[in-house]
Amino acid sequence: MFASNLSSFASSVLRGAGQRARSWLPLASPETEFPEQWRAWLHEHVPLCTVLPEVLRHSHEDLVLKFLACKPFIGCAGLEVTEHMRVVIAGHAGLLVLARGMSAYAQLREILVYPGEFVARRAQVGTDGVVHQHAHVLRGESSSLGQVVLSWADVLAPAGPGHNLVVHEFAHQLDQAKGGANGAPFTFASPSQRQRWAAVMSHEFEQHQRNTALGEQTLLSHYGATSPAEFFAVCSEVFFELPQAMRYVHPALYTELSRYYRLDPANWHGALGERR
Repeated sequence: MFASNLSSFASSVLRGAGQRARSWLPLASPETEFPEQWRAWLHEHVPLCTVLPEVLRHSHEDLVLKFLACKPFIGCAGLEVTEHMRVVIAGHAGLLVLARGMSAYAQLREILVYPGEFVARRAQVGTDGVVHQHAHVLRGESSSLGQVVLSWADVLAPAGPGHNLVVHEFAHQLDQAKGGANGAPFTFASPSQRQRWAAVMSHEFEQHQRNTALGEQTLLSHYGATSPAEFFAVCSEVFFELPQAMRYVHPALYTELSRYYRLDPANWHGALGERR
């Protein structure tokens, strides 16, 4: 069964963000004409925007406007969230809901942005009944409470080809819309759709676990082998960042993600990996 729980965002992260400011972008609304400066930022930092078909490009820009009009950003650890940061993050997040619209992010309450990696402290009850505190250094996190936390440094400078921190965390957010993340991000789906997804994703996940255990080089990050929820998020990164490579190496996986996102990004490109 393709199911696993992803740990919720620790409330201690919020309590530890002493210096922060709630930042809105009041000039943005669904009726606002899309600024050329924003388009330039998207083309620089969200390369997929440069190959979007015309109809989808307009839909994406409309989503960015709506996202900025209704979702608040909070700067943490002294970071002042700028217009540039908001636009770039919204640009990445908008890709996942191009076919679904903003209603897919109805549960999202806020986006917290740190300058770089941040520390999350979690309490865990051991087998001895004693509560143990653990500190984790993170680059991003998503919570079923409706929060996404991001390291701005890692948004700007991905770990490598196929990596996209915003896509990863917002894929978790879609997975958490029904509650805990388990790698099956459906709120409504037919039995046949769920069965097909479970069969394909379980097979691909188990194969990825075997390849990771052997230390083989894989298109998908080895981090995706840690749980079905992380596998879905890692696959989403590659689906949007290296769609043609995924379609070639993992055709069944690409097909399932294409059905889920209702998008076919591999056909938006010319040669493999090409960016206009």
